[in-house]
Amino acid sequence: MISFGSMFNPERVLGRYGKLGLNNPEYNIEGLKNDAERPKDFPVYPNESIGRSQIKTNNSKHPQPKELELSDNDKDFVSKLSSDMYGFHPNGDRFWVHSIEPVQGGVMNICMGDGKIINGASRHEFAKNRIKDDTQAFQIAGKDIYGGNKLITVVNNNETGITTMYTCDSKECYPLAVECKDIKLLASAIIDNLSAVQGVTVWKK
Repeated sequence: MISFGSMFNPERVLGRYGKLGLNNPEYNIEGLKNDAERPKDFPVYPNESIGRSQIKTNNSKHPQPKELELSDNDKDFVSKLSSDMYGFHPNGDRFWVHSIEPVQGGVMNICMGDGKIINGASRHEFAKNRIKDDTQAFQIAGKDIYGGNKLITVVNNNETGITTMYTCDSKECYPLAVECKDIKLLASAIIDNLSAVQGVTVWKK
């Protein structure tokens, strides 16, 4: 079941997003359809979200990263998690957010909103602050120092005990098992190596 509320219902909206330190996430929801950096086939379920970049698709100068294919174990693990996907509007500090929470019976709770980075923080800082100690997986869409598009996904699968980093560019995806179990430290290092951040997705239980 999907329920629809008012453009800004403080009781429903601030309770969820206030914890993230955001302002009203629906202050400009029209921007979602006017200029948001999101794919046309916007995914609905977490296992469809992973591997879908928030990078704009009309930039032919730099080919887009290949679609990510997780291992079967990681795909199954991530599909059970709640997700928050953030994508930035072009050339600014405004973003859209698409949150999904699995519930019993295979039905998803879905919430979409719009927000703005506050207190003069950068996109890099914003992305880092989305990854918490309870984050099970995250994905960063951005550009490297050469201007190429990158899609980097880390899955800390506590069912298998393996942490895997999938790095995708325009040619292929490179899965790599990593020893680092500090998810925040790993995310910070990845984000610092990007020249631009265009979106971030986090998964947690």
